[in-house]
Amino acid sequence: MSFTLPEHPHPLCFPIAVLLEDDFSVDEFVSSSKKRVSIETLRNDLDSYFKTLKSAMVELINHDYADFVKLSSNLIGVDKAIEELITPLGQLKEEVMSLKLSLDTAIGSMETRLTYRAELRDKKALLNNLLSVTESVAMLETLLQLHQTPSSLDDSESISGQFTGIIQDRVASEFSRLQYLMSLSNQHPMIKMLEPRIRSIDQVLESKLEKMFISHISASPDKLAQCLKTYAAIGKQQTAEELFCRQVVTPYMDGVLTSRNFNSKSQDLSLLYAEVLNFIPAHCQSLLQAVSHTSSHTHPNQQGFDFLVNAVFPEVVRGIETRLSIIFASGNPDVFYKNYKKTNDFIGQFESLCATKDSIQRLRSHTSYSSFLNKWSFPVYYQIRFQEIAGHVEGILSGSCEPATQVPPHFKLEPFAATWRSVCRCWEDGVYVTPLVHRFWKLTVQLLTRLAVWLDVDSDVVLSVNQAVGAISDCYLISELVNDLYSSSIEDKIPHSVTGKDQFFNGLMEATQKLLSLIPNLKGTVIQNVSKQCCANLDPTHTIPRLYRRTNKEVPSKPSAYVGAVLKPLQLILTGEVSLQCDLRDDICRDTLSTVSEKYLAIISDVLMSVKRTEDSLKKLKQRGRKSQDTPGISGSDMSDDDKIRLQLSLDAEAFVNEVEQLPMVDKSVTQSTALQQLLQLAANAKELALSSTDTSTRS
Repeated sequence: MSFTLPEHPHPLCFPIAVLLEDDFSVDEFVSSSKKRVSIETLRNDLDSYFKTLKSAMVELINHDYADFVKLSSNLIGVDKAIEELITPLGQLKEEVMSLKLSLDTAIGSMETRLTYRAELRDKKALLNNLLSVTESVAMLETLLQLHQTPSSLDDSESISGQFTGIIQDRVASEFSRLQYLMSLSNQHPMIKMLEPRIRSIDQVLESKLEKMFISHISASPDKLAQCLKTYAAIGKQQTAEELFCRQVVTPYMDGVLTSRNFNSKSQDLSLLYAEVLNFIPAHCQSLLQAVSHTSSHTHPNQQGFDFLVNAVFPEVVRGIETRLSIIFASGNPDVFYKNYKKTNDFIGQFESLCATKDSIQRLRSHTSYSSFLNKWSFPVYYQIRFQEIAGHVEGILSGSCEPATQVPPHFKLEPFAATWRSVCRCWEDGVYVTPLVHRFWKLTVQLLTRLAVWLDVDSDVVLSVNQAVGAISDCYLISELVNDLYSSSIEDKIPHSVTGKDQFFNGLMEATQKLLSLIPNLKGTVIQNVSKQCCANLDPTHTIPRLYRRTNKEVPSKPSAYVGAVLKPLQLILTGEVSLQCDLRDDICRDTLSTVSEKYLAIISDVLMSVKRTEDSLKKLKQRGRKSQDTPGISGSDMSDDDKIRLQLSLDAEAFVNEVEQLPMVDKSVTQSTALQQLLQLAANAKELALSSTDTSTRS
């Protein structure tokens, strides 16, 4: 029955239920409560709730007071009743213990007899097995005619006439039965006594089957199937496979897989492997048909034959490893690749000759298969290819940044073109081998990362404007090409057994993303250099006052010649061979024009300010009645030199804005910058001032 604490009439600073928790701790309770309320509030609430608990306890006692009082009167005489029950209960306990002892004794006796009977039954079964073994041995000796003379045992006609048909089936069945019976009583001394006879039976049976197998190996598949059926029945499939390898496969392969034969075929492995594959239809056709017939009649629990996997392929591997080990040499990577490629094709053709998928799986899990693959020095081959591929790229990156020489694809800079050629070479036929998929993928990522490090602004690379623009274009191009290369080539070359293919793609995309992340820095380089060149063309603006002061030149009617050259560096970028993306082109235009416009605005403002100061000084001198040689004269057009300067600056500023608006392939929003608007306003003010001063002078 659960206990419930009484509720408090007013809210408390702590939950009441926490007081009933099994792991309630006073220290933790006080510590957590102090974080919410002060210690005085906590103490007051605890005192208040303590009074509530006392009141609830008094009410509970008053409610059940009558029961408490009656409890003592109801217990009168109970102790006497308990004493009267003690004696009969003790007697009952003794009787129960006596009965339990009797039952335990009976159960123990029964278990002993049952154990004895089980031992007798096991001995009887063992005796029956031993008798059956003796009978089976005698039966096999009779069927195999072991008591005949040795000459009669070696007679092939006797073998073919006596060890066939029903007798052969009976021998196989009886020998299989003997093996089973021996497994049940293999440790008995009687079995050890029979071992010489059993060993003799085994030798004679193998001898008869061997001669039958050899005599029928080129005969009809039906007779050969009967022989294989006997091998399968007695569980000696491996013996038959070893016999076939020793008698047929080894002589053939010893004649084919030789260094002399290899050299006579101009060291062309494909011709040598063709002779090896011709062995199967020429010498294994009847055997494979017999195996197929035997497998369809073999008990499911009996292991079948696989002569191609267990007899032919290991012998091929042995011949290559012992007499043609030169093909594994990796000193010449091109020759190594050709040998491996032809060997891999040979293995694929050999697998296609296997009857079932299980046979292919057995081939791939065979020790000779793994041993054959481990003979190839892939680490050495990769190291040579690494030095060849990575060394070429490193040589290009360590030199000067030259324009790309090979097209297509149309890279602008040779470091990008060389890196792309090396990336493609990692996966092209003649270089890439499947066992090195992870290493070539890593090399691809390393090449792209090395290019990003070379291009990083923190490196020693100093790019011109055209090189920086070309690098931007090449970054986009190589990123797209790597993506296409993965979809069209790399993905198909990754084996299906490799898990986590997404990691291959993500790794390549991460490497290309490093290149793309450098584009803002390259863009900044372009903007900085182009802006610097454009601003340098603004220097003639400072010489305009000298062109008109005390020169009596005509009133200007067209902009200065330098204005047309100010934006030439930017125009060359926009109309050059490199096609930039729209957003990137607009960013370069916007930032460059902003810098140049602000610079031009500052220069014109300084020149106008200087003109104003000079003009004010001359007016002060004139008001004081002093004549100065610097007093601006009035030309035939009644315009002062200062006004001519203002008018010329106004014409130049308007021409500059017009040049900006005529820039090709530039978004119109780029021309609406604040600096350009301020420049136009300044030009308009200067023009208005110049013309208004001329009118005033004329009226005077």
